[in-house]
Amino acid sequence: MILRYLGFSIDTIGEFRGYFRELVAGELVFPGTALDGFSLSDPEKVLPDGMVLTPSEFFLEFRTDDILSRQVFLFASTLELMAFYQVLRNKRPMLMPAFVAVGSRPGIELVQKIMTRYKGARFVLVNGHTFFDRVWDVRLACHLDNFEPVIRMENGKVLIRAGKYEGQTFPDLLTLSRFSRLSGYRTSVRTMKAKGFNSYVEMIRQVPAFNP
Repeated sequence: MILRYLGFSIDTIGEFRGYFRELVAGELVFPGTALDGFSLSDPEKVLPDGMVLTPSEFFLEFRTDDILSRQVFLFASTLELMAFYQVLRNKRPMLMPAFVAVGSRPGIELVQKIMTRYKGARFVLVNGHTFFDRVWDVRLACHLDNFEPVIRMENGKVLIRAGKYEGQTFPDLLTLSRFSRLSGYRTSVRTMKAKGFNSYVEMIRQVPAFNP
């Protein structure tokens, strides 16, 4: 199975078994999970070569119990969600928050429904290091705070406007925390990155301790 090749343990695959189906050609399909008042359009797919096709808007929720957590980790893709879960389980086996995949460009309506579902929870955004990953961080944080941000390139810089908050910086310097410092925008949303790796999927594939 492609998941084993990508570094996922037998235990992790077993825990997520009900969230995907494997096609004859070796392709994996993640249909997503139900969310009140929201209709999923396209599933997430993992091709036999490991390429991930993530829809722009998606919802897949994974919890280890039926209690709505006070801490929620949000991801663009289910594969990154699974990899992060595998790493976290090795570090903190007795403390498991909620994990939610939302797609590569979730709209404010979906994000606000998630916010309502986990009212009062602390949100942590887990994504990669690329420019587009960092734009995802800023956009999603603004959506969680009920802003529809405008993000565009202007004279070689990234201009971001969210309500009364505005800031600009060079693309390689863009982060959520930098936008907050430049604009005065304050948010309780935090970000988390795989240190030394482009993603948590890359981490579990390269670090034996996370790939038993």
